[in-house]
Amino acid sequence: MATQLRSATPSLTWSGAKGSDWATESRMSPEGTAAMLRSSLSRGEKYTGQLTSEPFTCPDQLQFLLAGHNGLPSQADHKRNFIALRSVATGQQLRQAFPPRNDRAQRVQWSLADVAGQLVQLVLNDGDDGSGYAWLAAGQFSLDALNPSDSAAKLVAYIALVKRGLAPLDAASIGSLPLSSQQHSELIVAALT
Repeated sequence: MATQLRSATPSLTWSGAKGSDWATESRMSPEGTAAMLRSSLSRGEKYTGQLTSEPFTCPDQLQFLLAGHNGLPSQADHKRNFIALRSVATGQQLRQAFPPRNDRAQRVQWSLADVAGQLVQLVLNDGDDGSGYAWLAAGQFSLDALNPSDSAAKLVAYIALVKRGLAPLDAASIGSLPLSSQQHSELIVAALT
């Protein structure tokens, strides 16, 4: 299992208030192909909550796909659902985009030269508790570490083996795994408990 983790592409952890990621679902991309996006719809239309990425160093630009709605199409956009880029140091919102009010994903591109190098987080916010047209989904980020990866599932399985004493773990092997700092911490805690 550790060998499989070493060969995986590292990905950043996303978590909500209850500590869990949103499920991914397939949405049509602007090019007409299927795209896997993290989606609040997986929790139901009436769900509200946030999903926040682990901190990362802000690149010069960021592209991603965004789908979803902000209320009924026949009504004004209430702007309760959005994705935001937030400064870790100040909490300031640096960029924001709203879903296109469409099930089909649209491409969003942010020029970030003015904030590049800062430690930032992405926040997906579903603030619409309506019974329909009340969700958002995002994915296919140009920064690959923000995309869903099978390394997270492999990490969960490896932690379970470590906790049961079925997989050895030492400081050298922890350091060699391509995991985020949060994922390294989770593995260390598992080894100690």
